Amino acid sequence: MRSSLLALGQHIGRTDCRQVVICIISEAHRNPALHEQMESTLYFSRIELIIQAFRLTESSGMFRRPKNIDILIEQLYGAAWHKVMIRFE
Repeated sequence: MRSSLLALGQHIGRTDCRQVVICIISEAHRNPALHEQMESTLYFSRIELIIQAFRLTESSGMFRRPKNIDILIEQLYGAAWHKVMIRFE
């Protein structure tokens, strides 16, 4: 999970990538087909990685599965996007 979030930050944190990401996200808000493609190729695969990580830690007794994993995932990715897109870190 950590490597997934770090990879996201490293890719979109680059100035050239940040500008492209902003344009693509803006277009996805206007274009439902692009939004669906982004969900299926980008978002869902990363979300599944996080869910698998939680399952592994839960089964090993390291961490309890949160009651609402969707909210936790949004908090994790929201923080990563905020740090890169808003704070440029």
